Amino acid sequence: MTLIIYDIRNDKRRRKAVKLLESVGIRVQYSAFECTLTASSLKQITTKLKKILSAEDSLRIYSFNDNISITDIGQMPGLTELELSGYILI
Repeated sequence: MTLIIYDIRNDKRRRKAVKLLESVGIRVQYSAFECTLTASSLKQITTKLKKILSAEDSLRIYSFNDNISITDIGQMPGLTELELSGYILI
């Protein structure tokens, strides 16, 4: 399972990102989508999102597979492609 959350400031970019995310996942909150993606699908979605977003936007992808990985795009503070093992995220 993959959780994608975002803060996209521009309406046009946000609509493009939402349209893409709605094609691969379920909106669980206003700015959060749950997706079931293969590794290659996740890579494709990430590439497409990077093309849509601006430097002022932020997006974080949590992948819950064998390991938990977190990928940041944009101004998201904190973690970048951090590998977590043995932690529970609440």
